[in-house]
Amino acid sequence: MMKHYKSYWSIPSFALIGFLLSIVYCTLARPVYEVSGSIGIMRPSLPPVSNFMPETQNRWVWIRDGLSMKSMLLQDTLLHDVLNTSRQLKSRYEMFSKKFPNMEQEDLVANYINVMKKAIKIQYTGGDANVFIFTVVDTNPVLAKEIVSLLMSQLKSLYEEVMFKRNDVSLEELQIKAISIKHELGKERNDDMNSFLQRRINAAYEADAKLYVENILQTIQSKTLVKTINNPYIPTHPIWPRWDLIIFFSTFTGLLVGIVFYYIVSRIHE
Repeated sequence: MMKHYKSYWSIPSFALIGFLLSIVYCTLARPVYEVSGSIGIMRPSLPPVSNFMPETQNRWVWIRDGLSMKSMLLQDTLLHDVLNTSRQLKSRYEMFSKKFPNMEQEDLVANYINVMKKAIKIQYTGGDANVFIFTVVDTNPVLAKEIVSLLMSQLKSLYEEVMFKRNDVSLEELQIKAISIKHELGKERNDDMNSFLQRRINAAYEADAKLYVENILQTIQSKTLVKTINNPYIPTHPIWPRWDLIIFFSTFTGLLVGIVFYYIVSRIHE
């Protein structure tokens, strides 16, 4: 009976070894934290006063602008601004640069920005609301929260830039047309022609005023269109190491190794 027990004892022994190794790993492993934050940008619902900005009511253009902002958020220039803003990132960059003393400054910055990109994840959902979800994974939860906050601030700046760029272009085009009509009025023509051109100028001024009012209304409304859905916060528990998963996997692996070991030893004795 004892001999029969000894022949099987390698199975629980390897399972116990796997269990103990998992405990040691989870105790010594550096915890990794995940910090998230999200911003929602509602599509403008204000009906246009004039016909000079139909794109603001176009769903597909709205989604296109959202995808454009998402790609711009991961551009090297923007991440370089984030790097220069954060003191903790600067100190990490200095430690990173010491590992490559012979590399030029430009290449060091490019390589470190690539390291930053691997830790940053941006999800985008299009529609009536452009929702951007920022996720940063790092061993320092305070730094991860800071990066998410900086990216959310950058998004708000990009929104204002993309939102009003088309309006500014439309306004400039309208002003150029008004100026050209003024030049036409200065030429020698009969009274009927000058009266016709004067009506055109009045119509242009009226459209110009409508467009100006529309810009003002959209500027006021834009302050309520951008809303923070979830503020980033420092989590209390890391996402890694996963104690339950690692212990189960290690114990199960040790059990399988023990079974294989028992089978090999049995075959040798036979």
